Amino acid sequence: MSSPASAARWTDTVEDAFRAGRYLEAAAAAVRAHAAAPNDAASAAWAGVSLALAGHPSRARAWLLRAASLDPGGRTGAVARAWLASAASCSTVCEASIRRLARAGNPDLFAGQVEWLVRAVVFAAWLYRLDPLLLAAVVHVESGWNHAAVSRAGALGLAQLMPSTARGIGVDPRHPLHNLIGAARLLRGHLDAFRWASDPLRAALSAYNAGGGATRRAGGRPPYSSTARYVDRVVSLYLRLVRDSI
Repeated sequence: MSSPASAARWTDTVEDAFRAGRYLEAAAAAVRAHAAAPNDAASAAWAGVSLALAGHPSRARAWLLRAASLDPGGRTGAVARAWLASAASCSTVCEASIRRLARAGNPDLFAGQVEWLVRAVVFAAWLYRLDPLLLAAVVHVESGWNHAAVSRAGALGLAQLMPSTARGIGVDPRHPLHNLIGAARLLRGHLDAFRWASDPLRAALSAYNAGGGATRRAGGRPPYSSTARYVDRVVSLYLRLVRDSI
């Protein structure tokens, strides 16, 4: 049985590697920790999530199932079940559409980076009951799949979150997974807030780009011509992705 001190050490090692995007390194550290404490759900969950983001879905599933079984009623088990459910929320065709879009938007991405993006988009979308193809379309238009993108206004990352907005929802916009989760949360909030609009999707995208207040004052429509063009681009791309995935 591992001591609290050794548990803290392996957790620090895994989290440091995970935050730096070294997912295989994080997974290896979690697997070693689990070998020392086979009944520990946290190390199994870390191994599963890290392997999922590294593009190893079969190995990830095995570890996530183990984490879920070791902690059936707890938070760690819930996280593991969430990852398992998100993997089932996007078909093979859906994943292929996101994969092609990421490669087209950023040809400099390595294969492993593309696979990471697919898993991360699907998971973030699942967390907030979004179509992953919609989140993918937003990322494509916002940053062209460049996690280091910075706009003239200071928006950051894949989904171009403003630092103040990111702080308000408790995510780090410089971390790609946090960035996607933050974007999904914002989109879900706007979709819920603009259910009264004649076109809730277009209103939500307008709010994402121009702000909820400006969109509300414009009656649920894009308040600026630049926002209207943005909404048109995202909706057009999203509909094409949906058609290609049917």
